[in-house]
Amino acid sequence: MILCFCLVIIFVNIQGDQQFLIFAAIALVVGVTQYFILKRGISKGKYEFERELIYIAQKP
Repeated sequence: MILCFCLVIIFVNIQGDQQFLIFAAIALVVGVTQYFILKRGISKGKYEFERELIYIAQKP
């Protein structure tokens, strides 16, 4: 949700006046950071899920 909001802010600031470039830059940094946090969370969750499946499969 934050990622979508940041992308909208970036798009609006690029289309509008050039005086708000600092807001676009801040939104870009926040958006990229949120993307990598989300990506890391998904891969970590996938790893934990696979580990649980292996544990359940190895149970006697």
